[in-house]
Amino acid sequence: MQPPEIDGYETICEPPHVFYVRRDWKPFLLGHLRDSFASVRPADRTSHADGRTPHFAYAPDGAPGRVFVRRAVRASAASFLGDLYLSSRRFFREIQACHDAQSRGLNVPDVVAARLTRAGPLFYRYMLVLREVGNARNLLSFTKSATPALKRRAAGRLGEAVRRMHEAGVYHGDLTLKNILVNGLENGLHIHFIDFDRARFEAARRSDLDVGNLSRLNRSVEKLFATTGAITRTDKMRFLLAYAGGRDEARRLARRCGRSLWLHRLWWRITGQR
Repeated sequence: MQPPEIDGYETICEPPHVFYVRRDWKPFLLGHLRDSFASVRPADRTSHADGRTPHFAYAPDGAPGRVFVRRAVRASAASFLGDLYLSSRRFFREIQACHDAQSRGLNVPDVVAARLTRAGPLFYRYMLVLREVGNARNLLSFTKSATPALKRRAAGRLGEAVRRMHEAGVYHGDLTLKNILVNGLENGLHIHFIDFDRARFEAARRSDLDVGNLSRLNRSVEKLFATTGAITRTDKMRFLLAYAGGRDEARRLARRCGRSLWLHRLWWRITGQR
């Protein structure tokens, strides 16, 4: 079966692999895609382990910037499958979602190359290569070390960024602290969103999806920081005020998000895990 073309990429079919590479990046990345990045020395890699797989960033020789290499790995109920997928739909959906999000004005890293691999008769594996967001950290790492003043600024910027995403009709499929990047500490904080494989794109804003995204983010905060006090109720309200634009609406959203937590809190109490 001939692999489909993706606008803006050169398609190179070398079974069991299919490579998609932007033409201006092909001289710097194709060889590394072919050898699964084995030729990139460990000393040249900046590790970004997220608990499931060791993603990394590096600077290809002669390339116009650094890249981030992310191998797709399943989470939650399907984690036993590791990096195996039953179809290639998710691969193509994630690349298209990144472009669609950018076209709607969101800060989303560029996908400069990708590799799809057939793994036997039923499964696929895939990896994406993205332009690295310079000097960025995910919000989990950022929050652990930021000063209170910096966290206050970040809460406001994040509220504005999530509001713009929803106003554009884009709804992240897993809005957590790990899927939000922050950089630009010296000249104003900038928010970037990553991991769009389950994103939804709507023609108009939907209040039910607004609350769903906000509740998912609130659950991430509660799970990771509720026992440390690193993110306070005031921080949460500052975020919601920037998002909602008014105190009454911010309070309403806080109540909605809080109600959705009761089952997770019960589970955390029963299992003793967060």
